[in-house]
Amino acid sequence: MNYVTGNELKALFEQGIPIVIEVSPKTVTYDGKLYENGLYAYHEFSPGMRATLRGIKKYDDDLLTIVLDMSNWSEYNKQFDLPDHHENGRDDLRWHETEAYPENHIAEALVGCRETIYDFHLVPPDDKIQQLYREFSDSGHINYLKWLEEQVIRLEDQVSQLEDEADHLAAQ
Repeated sequence: MNYVTGNELKALFEQGIPIVIEVSPKTVTYDGKLYENGLYAYHEFSPGMRATLRGIKKYDDDLLTIVLDMSNWSEYNKQFDLPDHHENGRDDLRWHETEAYPENHIAEALVGCRETIYDFHLVPPDDKIQQLYREFSDSGHINYLKWLEEQVIRLEDQVSQLEDEADHLAAQ
């Protein structure tokens, strides 16, 4: 896993490196120590959810505020959204079904400057999903899932065309 300190995260962000985070399990064991996941406990994120880092700024000498954008990951995140939220007499709602879920898909959280952050890990830049996300971002589309569906259809059409060409060549 790619765990970093708040200061390291800030340095990567300031270099213009696109950063996608994935929320860690509820508890993380690292170097033999157990860590509670603050994004899960205090900020409603479920393990496995992803978000794009859109901003990071100093909160005080020990903390940074990170701005997480889930808009391009909302469909992806639904598979991880746990039905453990309470609202209007129900206790089986998923975060995205509650009034607490931000309409603009932007959430803020605090992270320590010098401590390693175990609440999430970075999705490696060479990861295929990260590469797809970069292509999506460059495409100008608004909805990530719809864009992915279009890519699948485009690739299926290309495969079909290649199969037709191969059949044509074989028949000659």
